[in-house]
Amino acid sequence: MKTSLSLPAGSTRVLLSVGKGTGVVFAMIIGASRTLVQVSRSADHGVTWTNMGVPTPPIFPGAQGGENGAIAADPTNPNVVFIAGDRQDGPPFPNPNGCNDFSANVFRGDASVLPDNPWICVVCSGALGSSPHADSRTMVFDSSGNLLHGNDGVW
Repeated sequence: MKTSLSLPAGSTRVLLSVGKGTGVVFAMIIGASRTLVQVSRSADHGVTWTNMGVPTPPIFPGAQGGENGAIAADPTNPNVVFIAGDRQDGPPFPNPNGCNDFSANVFRGDASVLPDNPWICVVCSGALGSSPHADSRTMVFDSSGNLLHGNDGVW
């Protein structure tokens, strides 16, 4: 656990999300290479931070972290966050996420399993073969608790 949010050298963008019902803060840090370098969690309004690592395969294989990317803290579970990047990696297809095209790249992180890997893919093989359009721009939870994903287009 760190006592402040440390930004790796060359960081260019930080995306934040606060759980509506939990107050837990998550930070998604994009580096100079326009890829994800760190995801961190704070349960005390940013006083201390825990590094959650990053998912594999990378969520920004297109190095579009300057324009794309989204983060949404679960409104009821203080340990869970969803992050999204630019597109799937490939070819070859299917890739490690089970995707057969350059669709969205979305992961669920669960801090309660740390120090084990907290990340699971929630598209393609993690979603019965489905995945939204690439180039994530925003994610939010609606009033019914559904996670909504916004991007820059449709197939």
